[in-house]
Amino acid sequence: MRMQRNYNMENAKKMGDYEFRLKEGKRFSVRTVQSKMRYVNEFDIFLNGIDFRAVDNKIAANYREHVRTFEKNGNRLLLKTINNKLLSVIQFFIWLKKEDGYKIKIKESILDYFELSNTEKKTILTKRNLQKFPPLDHILELIGSIKGDREVDLRDPALISLLTLTGIRDGALINLQIKDLDIREMIITVDPETGGTPKGGIVNYIIIPEFDKVLVEHFLKWVNYLTSELNFSPQDPIFPKTDNKISPGSNLIPVGNVTNEFWKSTGSISMMLKKRFKAAGLKYYSPHTLRSSSYQILRKLASKPEEIAAIWQNMGHINSRVSELHYGILPINERKMNLDNIVDGANSNDLSLDEKIELLRKELKKDFNLGIQEILKRLPKDKGGDDKEEK
Repeated sequence: MRMQRNYNMENAKKMGDYEFRLKEGKRFSVRTVQSKMRYVNEFDIFLNGIDFRAVDNKIAANYREHVRTFEKNGNRLLLKTINNKLLSVIQFFIWLKKEDGYKIKIKESILDYFELSNTEKKTILTKRNLQKFPPLDHILELIGSIKGDREVDLRDPALISLLTLTGIRDGALINLQIKDLDIREMIITVDPETGGTPKGGIVNYIIIPEFDKVLVEHFLKWVNYLTSELNFSPQDPIFPKTDNKISPGSNLIPVGNVTNEFWKSTGSISMMLKKRFKAAGLKYYSPHTLRSSSYQILRKLASKPEEIAAIWQNMGHINSRVSELHYGILPINERKMNLDNIVDGANSNDLSLDEKIELLRKELKKDFNLGIQEILKRLPKDKGGDDKEEK
């Protein structure tokens, strides 16, 4: 006989408040909110009427072990799925601990008891890193194979280049307008109001890390072509759909020009990539794996924790526990500074010894001048009028 569930009305109220926070405060998508709330509700069912304020280290540890027993279609859950369930509960308690009436009752230490062991988390990370994604030279080979003077032969390398440089989501990519790009600062604005659909439904700023000159040149060349040759307006797409008109007497071969219309779905990007990879004789990789390539390339170049946080946040992972709790949401200028430092550090490895010495000399001179300016600021200023008093 199935046991009757005991409800706690205070728990239900706080879960309702949290759901509202996710929807209206964090502006998460409906699907994301439903997923997070489902995992929190599973924990409430486990409590069977126990108030959230009464949850202690023992209860947290017991729930962690309880989740391990979950099954789907007769099979135990993957470690990654178990971790996602526990992480949703952890995020809920991080929010709950800041609420009136819960601050004192909930101990900070219970978060540790919800977590998997370090060994298990390393296993998840290792499996994630083992996922197939194309290295940079593979991507450059693909771009180099695209020949021709058709407009799509300019657009496609530019799209692949931006996807690799930034790791931008394909949903945002197909909705980018020319006005969303700040060429001077190399920053893209992804705005949900213009169809950019960034994760979480909030405006996001994506810095374009210039870690490869070939990729940057392809992208900027295309943007220049759109504005100077096609006279595209600021509201027109950066990556417009293909004009499917057939060339006269060309045996049904499309002209290969573009319209000023937006692609209707991300499937168009996947189809384009499949076609380009096949023509180049290379293994196909999806848009999401190119996003992974972007992360892996930058991650290998990063040397400081704040640089890693900048990478995560630039790719839209603003709710990563490590990134948000330890470094906060980095301001756009600070994120850009860290990403520029990553690229500058990588470029310095290609310099000769004399060039590195000259670069170091300039940096030292810059620091020295800044130090002098700071000293001058602190010196008492001449108020004037002293000469008059002497007279």
